[in-house]
Amino acid sequence: MSSNTSIIIITHNRSNILKKFCEILSAQKFKGNLIICESSQKNYFLKNFKTIKKKNYQFNIQHYSIPKKKDDSISNSMNDSFAKGLKNIKTKYFMMSCDDDIPSIRAINKFESYLDNSKNFDACIGNLVWHSELPKNFFIKFLKKIPYFRIENFFMKKFGINKAYSLTDKLPYDRLNTYFSKYKMFHTLFTFQKKSVAKYLINNNHRKITFNHLSADWHWILAHIISSRITYVPITAIHRFFHEKNLSIKNNSYNRKPTHQHIFQGIISKDWSKNLSNFYNSLKKIRCQHSGKKLSNEHREDILKKYTIYALKFREELNIKDTSFKIRLGKFKKLKQTILWNYKYLFKINKKDYDEYALFQKIFFDRF
Repeated sequence: MSSNTSIIIITHNRSNILKKFCEILSAQKFKGNLIICESSQKNYFLKNFKTIKKKNYQFNIQHYSIPKKKDDSISNSMNDSFAKGLKNIKTKYFMMSCDDDIPSIRAINKFESYLDNSKNFDACIGNLVWHSELPKNFFIKFLKKIPYFRIENFFMKKFGINKAYSLTDKLPYDRLNTYFSKYKMFHTLFTFQKKSVAKYLINNNHRKITFNHLSADWHWILAHIISSRITYVPITAIHRFFHEKNLSIKNNSYNRKPTHQHIFQGIISKDWSKNLSNFYNSLKKIRCQHSGKKLSNEHREDILKKYTIYALKFREELNIKDTSFKIRLGKFKKLKQTILWNYKYLFKINKKDYDEYALFQKIFFDRF
């Protein structure tokens, strides 16, 4: 199993993290293709290329250099990198990821089997869990028999498991409406897809979109939803890591110097209207694999309005201190539910889960 799958990852000047990604795939006995799309400087790329080639992993590796062009936004560079990978898929299925979002091969095996036997869906998605480096003290050593990520839930500002859900409406507009109607967001970048979808996900129009880095994230999310009927499989599919070079940490609301422009800054810019139009023009070229339908111009205002509201809703980027009692009460209720969920999950010990999470944690952090 997993031999029918290509994993496309993008990476930039992070040799150690790329190395960990490959080591974790190898430890899981991945048998498919790894497509590495690297926007790194030439010296980083050559170093990584030589190091990975020497390792002689049991999976196939296609390694491409896609250097960032002068004055390119992060969005342009990331899209160029993924586009290169998508054009070079040689397997029946594929999955897109970043160098610190590492797929579970156990989940990929399950997804392969599911789609092999289903004509109704084009993609599968599972849960995402967070990892962070734990303090090295006696208390943690004492609790080592409990899976790492479950302990982490009591130490981290962001709690635990991002649970996905199905988006199986027959028409792309209906799937988008279902997604926007949910309070809980999941990132469809990490869906497991049939190869036939690849040609629709990124096109050259993305270079006309000049606003912030988050436009790339949202284009991927909406492109997957438009192109595919996505079914949820209750298994951990992605392990995401907090570390010192992680954009999620560098761009949180506590950081005074974010590394990329936020969506709110895009909205108040003079180019927002033009960029939004380019954004939609790119999306409406994507065809639904199930119905053959595309988004129409009549959907434009409704979709873009919902997209803007939804994107702001799930980003702590306005950096405005709201003292409203109602807002604070809502945050408290959400935190309470999250803690109760993780407390309940803490004692649902599953050996396969334990072995996988502990393996990922050990390889990524113990020898980082």
